[in-house]
Amino acid sequence: MAGDSFGEDLAVFFAGSVDGGHQLGTTAMWLHAMVAEGGMGTLDGGGSTMSSSYFTIRAGAEARWCMVPALCTVGGLDLGFRHEHLIAADEQILDNRLIAVARAGLDIGGAHFRFRPGIEISFGSDGADGGSLRPNIVDGLALTASVAYLW
Repeated sequence: MAGDSFGEDLAVFFAGSVDGGHQLGTTAMWLHAMVAEGGMGTLDGGGSTMSSSYFTIRAGAEARWCMVPALCTVGGLDLGFRHEHLIAADEQILDNRLIAVARAGLDIGGAHFRFRPGIEISFGSDGADGGSLRPNIVDGLALTASVAYLW
């Protein structure tokens, strides 16, 4: 996954993730959980990134609707925690916060292997550090692409 982080300065993140899901009976509803870890960089010309880290853990619900078995749409809402730490030549950003993430995308493929491109919008609190890096409630946008295995 990759996306932007709306702080005082625009930063981007890139992360690998592991997702899991469990279908609730034969309904279209699934329980969803994920953990992602990666790094960050700046887009504002504030100097080279010297050190960075990105981590999120979250869980929630997902609905899946199939037009045909090979083509489905998915939508979900997760709640969780996100940590971002960026050290550049002329700035340091540390942000820890509770988040809600709305997700939408496609689920394409066969009976076992699926491709899942999607988009996510995150909503966050002011963070435990009390900073004003992200005063607005919408605080991030990400594009995702994953390969899923169903058994």
